[in-house]
Amino acid sequence: MAWWLQLTQRSLQRLDMLILPDAPALLAAWQRSDRASFYRLDTGSLISESEWTFPTDPDRTSEAWAAFLATLKVPNSAFLPIVQTPAITIYTTPTGQTRLFQTATNLIIKSLDHPEVPLEIKSNAAFRLIHLTDPLLAALDQKGKLHLYRQTRRIGTYDIGIKLKPDSLADLAVTPTLILVSDSTQIVQVSFTGKVMRQLKTHYVIARMTASPNGRYLITSDLETGVLRIYDGQTLQVSYQRFAIDLISKAPKVQLLADIPPETMALSALTIDDQGTVAFAISGVICVAQLEEFDRLPSDQSDKSENTRSETS
Repeated sequence: MAWWLQLTQRSLQRLDMLILPDAPALLAAWQRSDRASFYRLDTGSLISESEWTFPTDPDRTSEAWAAFLATLKVPNSAFLPIVQTPAITIYTTPTGQTRLFQTATNLIIKSLDHPEVPLEIKSNAAFRLIHLTDPLLAALDQKGKLHLYRQTRRIGTYDIGIKLKPDSLADLAVTPTLILVSDSTQIVQVSFTGKVMRQLKTHYVIARMTASPNGRYLITSDLETGVLRIYDGQTLQVSYQRFAIDLISKAPKVQLLADIPPETMALSALTIDDQGTVAFAISGVICVAQLEEFDRLPSDQSDKSENTRSETS
């Protein structure tokens, strides 16, 4: 199932795994905010390419918006989780039951067959990262505070020990039981009530972090070395690692003409599914790898230079 290809000479913006029961799993590769290519996750075969024209009508109840939103479903009938238009970022839950519209100043939630509801934003916070699930919404503001909502109700704003600067690297993931937040130096595990459960200080600079949908796996990329590390999503113990460039070198190439990217280039996109299938992008190169392609670490050697503090320690 491992494969790699070169889609473009430019860096890809994002990769989305689109997985539904009884349908081929797809990988969406975003070249621009209005253009994506869809590949079979298991083979790397190109299924289709899409390019969107965003509606200019500000009325989201208009026919133009209804027609546009209907196109945000991919060939295997999954919903695109994030779509960025020039004025609005649209988040959609995997079921398609709920959408969130993020404007420059507002968050507006829309559930199926219900009208739009603006969400309360404390202190006019500006949000840097958002993750929408059913029914939880987590948002990280520009200062590093975590804002939690359940459907249309604001739960609270929490200081989780993250301090962000304008140039700070950061990522946010929500699993069925936990929220995971990273900056360049640590991973913070937070409960749905805003309580910090664990903090993992890393000896390396975290470029990207994400988690599998069920929370079993958490994966990071090292900004300086390009090493990918896979952790247990509950314990934050590292279990697997491998240089990203080695995964590309070992994987079958699905194109005749494709160039392996330079070792010094950082990842531009990273994702992982519940079975441990990893997809990442370096510049315009996409690689998909399985867990068995990684080096498994002995349980007693789980990165001794990292320190994990839990609520019970």
